[in-house]
Formats: sequence, structure tokens, C-alpha cells
Amino acid sequence: MILRLRPMPQGLSPFSWTALIVTWFHSGRIRPASGSWGSLAALPFCWVINQTFGLIGLALFALVSYGLGMIMIARYQSYTTKEDPSEVVIDEVVGMSLMFLAVPIDSISYALTGFIVFRLLDSLKPGPIGWCDRKVKGAPGVLLDDVVAGILSALILLLIRLV
Repeated sequence: MILRLRPMPQGLSPFSWTALIVTWFHSGRIRPASGSWGSLAALPFCWVINQTFGLIGLALFALVSYGLGMIMIARYQSYTTKEDPSEVVIDEVVGMSLMFLAVPIDSISYALTGFIVFRLLDSLKPGPIGWCDRKVKGAPGVLLDDVVAGILSALILLLIRLV
């Protein structure tokens, strides 16, 4: 498998804040499987924030990422004709940060399990995740399916911990 970078939309600098945030420092430009690369790139950020600042820090990171995502995705969409460009992975960052709310602070195995569960839900888009993906448009639509996937991933991790 050969990894390649997706091109940037014409007129947008790859070093602009918009490009850096929506592609999560260009991890979303890696193909194939941009969403997986973006989720993987979010993993160390979530881990460090969880270790350093705990659940409150992680929740704040999720909120800030969501807010920045809304603004930056709308800007990015003005440079492209795609409604949900593959290279946009700030939504995966938000979803991963929500999933991480259910990861015990010192558990690499739960973090990796959560990553796998999140990627499966985000890829397969069952139930409400698929509905959000199909029905909600614009920047909110790009983000919402991953928010739901992140919340469901967290719930699944909590169930696994209870069993």
C-alpha cells in the first residue's frame, strides 16, 4: 500500500490555520483511510490531555475542538465543492476526545479498544450515526456523526468496563 497526500483546495495555503485545524496538522490528507489517520493523530493528544488535565481538560478540549471545527470547516468548505471532504478530520478529533472520556487514565488497552470501536462506528455508521451523516448538512453535519460515534463509543467502553 502506498500512502499519498490528498491535494489542498486551490487558493488555500497548507500552512493556514484553517488547513492545519481541519486536516489535524495534515493527518487527514494521508490516503487511503483519512479518517483513521486523523483518529490516530488525535490519540496522543487525547492521551496527554487525559493524563495531564483529566476529564475536565478532555471535555474542554472536545468543546474547543467542536467550536473550532464549526468555524474552520465552514471556511474550508468555501474553498471546495465537496460537502464532506475526506481530508477534513477535525470531526474525528472531536469524536475521539468524547470517546476518551470513558478511558481510564492509565489504560492503553482501553484507549486502543476505544480507537477501534470509534473507527468501526464511524466507518459503518449504524443507526443514529448514519442518520446524522445523511440528514444534517454543512459544518454541523460533518461534525455531528462523529460526535454521536464518540458518545456511543464511550458508552460501549463503559459497558465493557462494567462486564
